[in-house]
Formats: sequence, structure tokens, C-alpha cells
Amino acid sequence: MMDPSVEMSPTTSKSKDRVGATSASPVLSGSEKYMKQLQSPSVRKLFSENQTVQNLHMIHNLKKNYRHRKLFEIWAFVVALVGLVLMLVENEVVMVAESPSTPLSEALKTAVSISTALLLVLIVCRYQSHTNIYKLQNILPPTASMMSVYWPVLLLELIVCGFHIPPGLSGSVPILQFRHTVEANATLCRHPKNLITRIQGNSCYLSYSYFYDTSVGYGDYAPVTYAGRGFLTFSGILGGLLILSLVQSIFFGALELTDNESRVKYIIDKSRWDCQRREAAAKLIQTQFRLKKQQQQHGTNPRLVEALTLHLFECMEHMHKFVRGEPRNVRTFEEEMDAHIGGLLRDMDDMQRQEDAVLARIQDKIRRLNAACDCILSSQAS
Repeated sequence: MMDPSVEMSPTTSKSKDRVGATSASPVLSGSEKYMKQLQSPSVRKLFSENQTVQNLHMIHNLKKNYRHRKLFEIWAFVVALVGLVLMLVENEVVMVAESPSTPLSEALKTAVSISTALLLVLIVCRYQSHTNIYKLQNILPPTASMMSVYWPVLLLELIVCGFHIPPGLSGSVPILQFRHTVEANATLCRHPKNLITRIQGNSCYLSYSYFYDTSVGYGDYAPVTYAGRGFLTFSGILGGLLILSLVQSIFFGALELTDNESRVKYIIDKSRWDCQRREAAAKLIQTQFRLKKQQQQHGTNPRLVEALTLHLFECMEHMHKFVRGEPRNVRTFEEEMDAHIGGLLRDMDDMQRQEDAVLARIQDKIRRLNAACDCILSSQAS
């Protein structure tokens, strides 16, 4: 009988000596055998022909760019928020000191300038990652750059986010605020009043006190402390949001579509989507034809070719959006569960009715059998 440890092949079933010599060789582990198989020329050729490694590298780069873009957006938000807080602190320092410039305000301006420069760098890096993602997804051509595609939006965002008061620049801007009208009845005093004067340095100020309502509708007394003002403001905002949410929920409940209306809307959206998809496909084919015709000519215009290439990739992106945005009449998870539970309940009711019918037939047969037995017994007794 053959030893089961010996492999059934022509090369290993020749003699026991050869088997013993083979068993004396060092035994490789499973991972080493797997790595040795991966390094074989046939496997390398298979990977090179199928471009599996290139596809894996592309997926890895795409995930890395997505991760970098998310990090750039988060850090840009944090840096912008820190810059706003520093600006508010700098304004508070200047207001308390009653001077356009102090050493602390200059230090805060320097910190604001550093945070602004860091924010601009993060914005540029975010646009660069966004461009790399679009190039890997074939939405933009491989030769496209960030400045050639997004330069208007990038320039506008850099100008808006980079505006700040640099250190070393300070001053004051007078603001005139008219709190009363120029009507004589509102400005003239009907009887003499004691006017309060205040002297500060070489200037003399005339003080006049008047009362006005600063509340938000919760009473005649305005809060004095900062905590009270903050609580009052937060309560006013929260109350407005609650009222708005209530009105919005009422309107949404009244405008909710029924099942039949949803089906009609789906048919209309589907027909409109088909028409727009055909138009986008026709534009894509037309742009590809123009680009091919322009490339086949001898005196080609590089700018025209580049413009047609960008337009071609825009049409491709438009087609991708149509593929992803196909209208569907899909019910929600709650609706699916309700329909499933309703079907189960109906099936259980049918089973209960069938069971009741079977029990009724059995009881009827039992009664007839008892009647037949009584007849037989009575006939035998007679």
C-alpha cells in the first residue's frame, strides 16, 4: 500500500531513496512559498500584461489625494477660525487701550499675518489635491494644471481670505452716527437742563444721557452682564429656529407627495433625464469629432486643440454626472419595512383562516362520524 505522504506524480514515485533525499531538504513555510510564487516570471508577466499594479497604484494615489484634500480643508477651517479669534482679541485690546497701536496689538497682528499666510498655503494645496483627483478620475486631461483650470476662483479666494491689516499699519477712522432726526420738535429742549461736561486731556466733552430699549422682546430691562447678554441672544436665536422649524415641518407635511404623485414625478424626471443625456452624448461625440479633425490637419492651432481637449473632458464629466444622477423611484428603508411587515401580517391572516377552515371541516367530520357510530350501535342493540 502506498504511503499517503508521497506525492502522486511521475517525478516523486520513482524510488524511496529519492523521497528520502527530498525530505532531507529544508522545508519552506507557507508565506515563503507564496512570495516565491509571486516572484516567478510568469506571475510578473501576468501582472505586467493586466496592468494590475498600475491600477493599484492609481487607486492608492486617489485615496491619498482624497485624504490630503480632506485634511487641507479641515486645517484651513481651523486656521481661519483662529485668525478670526485673534482679530477679535486685537480689536478688544485696541478698544480698551484707546490707542490705535500697542505692543500687544502689534504682536496679535503679526500672529494674524502668520495665520493668514498659512491659510493661503492650505488653500493652494487643497486646489492642487483637487486637480490631482480630477486628473486621476479622467475628468481633466493629464496635462492640465491647477492654474490653467481654477485660476479665477483661486485668485478670488486668495484675495478674499488674504485681506487683513498687516503689522505696522495702524490708524483711526471717524464714524458719524445720527441717532436723532433733525426735526425741531425732537431736538429742542422745552425747559432748562443741567448739562454734564467731562474733561479728558486737552478736550472737553458734553455728555447727554437718554434711554432706549435694547431688549429683544422679553421685557423692558436689558441685561447688563456679558453672560446675561449672551444667554439672551442665544435664547432669541434658539426661539427663532424653533418657530422656523415648526412652520417648515407644517409646510413639508402639506407638500409631501403621495405614491401616485411620486410615480408621475419619476416618469417626468426619467423622460427629462433621457433627453438631457442624449444631448450631452451628442455634444461629446461632436467635440471628439472636432478634436480629431483638428489634430489631423497640418497647420493645427495648439490653443484650439487644448481648448477642445478641455471641452471634451468637461463633456465627459457631464456624462459621468448623468450616469450617477439617474432618477430612481426607490422607497425608503422605513417604507420597505412597512411593506414587508404588512405582507407578513397578511400571510399570517391567510394561514389563520386556512387553519380555521381545516378545523371546521375536521369538527364536521367528527360530528358525522359520531352520528354514524350512534346509528350503528342503535341498530345492533335492536
